[in-house]
Amino acid sequence: MPARIVMTVWRILKTRQFLRPNAADLSDYGCFVVLALGVASLQMIDISLIYHVIRGQGTIKLYVVYNVLEIFDKLCQSFGEDVLQVLFNSAEGLSTCSTDRVTFELLRFLLDGAIAVLAFVVHSFVLLAQAITLSTCIIAHNNALLALLVSNNFAEIKSNVFKKVSKENLHNLVYYDIIERFHITAFLLFVLAQNILEAEGPWFDSFLIVC
Repeated sequence: MPARIVMTVWRILKTRQFLRPNAADLSDYGCFVVLALGVASLQMIDISLIYHVIRGQGTIKLYVVYNVLEIFDKLCQSFGEDVLQVLFNSAEGLSTCSTDRVTFELLRFLLDGAIAVLAFVVHSFVLLAQAITLSTCIIAHNNALLALLVSNNFAEIKSNVFKKVSKENLHNLVYYDIIERFHITAFLLFVLAQNILEAEGPWFDSFLIVC
């Protein structure tokens, strides 16, 4: 997406002719604006406040919080897919509409973009809370992290093993498993970045000791 946006801007600057963008270009612009505004909104969140609120919870509450955040994560994923699909449809409608419907389609595209920004911010906040919860488990120096991850994996195994799985369901299962593994890797990198910022000595040794 960034490469396509740069190529489009370069083509406009080179030819000095602004033509109506096609659906793909409008979709790229919309996703870029959603990403930029979402990141700017997340900069205003006080991470330390969320960390201390989560750290004050017990192990059982921590387990409940993490599972609730996982449920909200899956809901936000499904809702985000629908929102982006609606945004892409609005971009296609704006790129192919007649001249007298440009204002209506533009307002529709902007409204769908605002909804996408809101959905992106909510989903990002859920993922940030998950990362902070995982960081709290790691820094706690007990078996809360191991119990958390193992119990979640057993719950997923029980829910998926004892039912018939079709090819479509298997595809969705692998898809969501890849997303979950990517999230866990990103959360561990988040914890690593925290250790680098807060470490007074060699940060890698302290990170290995904490993990």
